[in-house]
This record gives sequence, C-alpha cells and structure tokens, in this order.
Amino acid sequence: MTLEWVGSGHARATQRRYSMKNILLSFAAVLFVSHPANAHTIGADELLGIIVPGTPANDDNAQVQVNGLLEGWVVPGPAADVLGFNDGALTGAILGNNPEDPKSEVYTLKFSATTVIPTPLAPLATSFSPSVDGSNPTFNLGAWKYDWVLAKWGQDAAVYYIGNLPAGTDVTLSLGGTGFTNNGHELSHYILFNKTLPPPPPTVTSVPDGGSAAALLGSAVVAVGLLRRRFNPCIVGIPYRTWSVAKRADRVQMWFQQSITENRRRKRLRIT
Repeated sequence: MTLEWVGSGHARATQRRYSMKNILLSFAAVLFVSHPANAHTIGADELLGIIVPGTPANDDNAQVQVNGLLEGWVVPGPAADVLGFNDGALTGAILGNNPEDPKSEVYTLKFSATTVIPTPLAPLATSFSPSVDGSNPTFNLGAWKYDWVLAKWGQDAAVYYIGNLPAGTDVTLSLGGTGFTNNGHELSHYILFNKTLPPPPPTVTSVPDGGSAAALLGSAVVAVGLLRRRFNPCIVGIPYRTWSVAKRADRVQMWFQQSITENRRRKRLRIT
C-alpha cells in the first residue's frame, strides 16, 4: 500500500511508501507470539553415573541402583551408606559392586566438571513412578517435578539428575557423558524418582488477569496512532486521544484509508 501526502509548508508533493500490513503484523507478533514449552536435553552435566550391566531391570532395583551411585556423592546421614564410603569420590571412580543389588555389576561415577547435581548434599531416591517402556527418549514432566531419572540403554543403565527442571519441561535423554556407544545401547525404558508437586506460583494481586495483554495492546494502538500522525500530517483534528483502547483499535484501519483518500484528493486539486 502506498501513502501519498503533502507535508505542511512544502511547495511540492512528497511520496513515501508505508505498509500498514507490515506494522499490524509486527504488533500482532509482539502481542500474540506463542511461547513453546521448556525443552531440555539431558547429557553429561546431568549424569551421575552408570551401572554395567543394569540388571535386574525392575523398578525396585532401579531405586537401589540410584542410591548406590549416590554413595560416591556426598549424601546425608549414615543410613545411606551402602558401599562403605560417603565422602564424595572423583568422577570416573569405580565404586565396585553394590551388595544391595542382587546381580553383580560395576558402578562408576561419571559426573562432569560443570555438573548440575547439588553439592554437598544430593537427594536420595525415596520413591519412584512406574517405568515407561519404549525407545522414544523424549517425554514431558507434566505437572510434576522429579529428582532423578534412570535410563536403561540396552543392558546398561545411566542415572541423571533432573531436580533443577521445572514442571512441564520436555526432556530428551541422551548418551552424552556415559561412554556408551549407539550400537547396542538403544533406549529400553526409563524410571522417574521423587515425584512432587512444584510450589504454586506467587499470587499477583496488583495486576488483574489479562492486564499485561491489555497494556501491550494499548501500547501497540498508541504506537500505530503516532506513526499515523508522523507519516500522515494532513490528517488532523481527530480526537483519538479521548477514545478508548478498543475504539482506537477499531479506527486504525479506517484512519489509514482516510489518509489515502484525502491525500489523493489534495493531489488532484493541486494538479488542476
């Protein structure tokens, strides 16, 4: 759309190109842009360690495996003592076999230098949700928070900390940091631990529902009005400052159309 107007005090016509469609689309993007859910890929920074092989593959034993790896972390209280030490081992430390685990496995710590696992204390696995079978490594936390997830990659298992992720996060499991190869380590199932409801968000009493959207809408309409005045000085005398936000929004389109019509009329009068 081309807007033509005569600037006040100028002897000759000036032409400017101005797209109302682009302006409206820009403000619509600001007002109505959608915010996707949080997404996070679990990797080396969340990894606590691995169990090779991760058997037997049942939910009760998975809890034993998580807490067995936590023996290499700094965990609270003597009740957590399984492997005989509780002082926080270095990454790569082989903790050996867990006597509480009915099979013979090797527990190895694999946390990174930039780990997100809380220190000096990390929560023990005290409860678990039923395991979820399947090869899809992406899942949503829903309305809940969890502390740990054990992923069974083929015959082996890896334990990751997810207590820092908010409810509603789309989580994607990966082999990052485990040392496992893709060959023979397809995802078999995963188990989530320590299911809790997140604390409710703080109540805002000073701003009513929809207040932010209304404020943005008002700002957008005012900005469009200012742009109209800046690029269409021939249109004056419209008392838009006294109109409501809704009325301004309804009249923006009409103002632009009137601007085009008026400027073309003046141009024809000047030519004749």
